[in-house]
Order: sequence, then C-alpha cells, then structure tokens
Amino acid sequence: LTEFDEPVLSDFAVAGPIGEPFVVGIDETTAHTAPELLLGEGPTPATDAYGLASTLYEMISGRAAFRAYDGESPASVSLRILAGGVRPIVAPEVPLELSDLVVWGMTANPNERPPSAAWLAEELGRLEQTNGWVRTKMVTGEAHVDDRRKRRRR
Repeated sequence: LTEFDEPVLSDFAVAGPIGEPFVVGIDETTAHTAPELLLGEGPTPATDAYGLASTLYEMISGRAAFRAYDGESPASVSLRILAGGVRPIVAPEVPLELSDLVVWGMTANPNERPPSAAWLAEELGRLEQTNGWVRTKMVTGEAHVDDRRKRRRR
C-alpha cells in the first residue's frame, strides 16, 4: 500500500537498472520471471510487460501459468517458462480478448511482446471500458514522486 493506503502492483520481481545483467536466485519469484532473465539477459520494458501479464494470469486464473503445484521446485518452473507456451485462460467470466492480451504479454520472445507494462496497462484499461468495468487507475512511480513534491511545496 502507498502512504495513502492505495494498493500498488510494482517491481514484477525485477529490481535493477534496464540493460544491466540480472541474475535470478532461488529466492526470486520464479513463477513470474521472464524467460530472458532465466537465460541471463538483462531486463527491458518488455520484461516488465511479461511480469505484469504473468501476475494478471495468476490473479485471473487463480494459479501461476507455469507452476504445476504448490511447493514445486524453482528449477521445474523455470524449465516450463523456458519451453514457453502459455495456455489461454478459459472461463465464462473471462473475455477472450483479455485472455489473448495476457497470453501475448507472456510470449517467450521479448521482441514479440507488448512494448512495456504501461502499454499493456493502457490496453487493459481499454478492455475494462469495453466490458463496462470500472477502469483501474494507473499511476506510475514518477507520478507519485511528482505528487509528493507538490504536497511538500504547499
């Protein structure tokens, strides 16, 4: 929660500067780790899109896309992530377009994913409006920093 008790979704298990090497450890959230990070490549904005899509997949379906059972070893989950191939989310209350967007966000090749988590969030907002749902407020970290600066000046 923010200092204003707003829920926040951030980081997506990637805490480090873009373009620098990232090492996935056993303590990392392996179930949501993008394939390129498992291969030792550095994070990009498409890596964050993967993390957001993976988190949404679990929120919508009730399970991580590549985890077969609770307590499964990170190595087993990692092998499934590297193999790719996310199953669509099939449920009466889940629009096909939402499932397709989340699955696209988890495409193994980062060059074939949505360009960033912010872009993916904007598309999700469009889907919320299309389906008559309340639009989720998206605030970036920079916006919170700007809000704090404005309050301090008052």
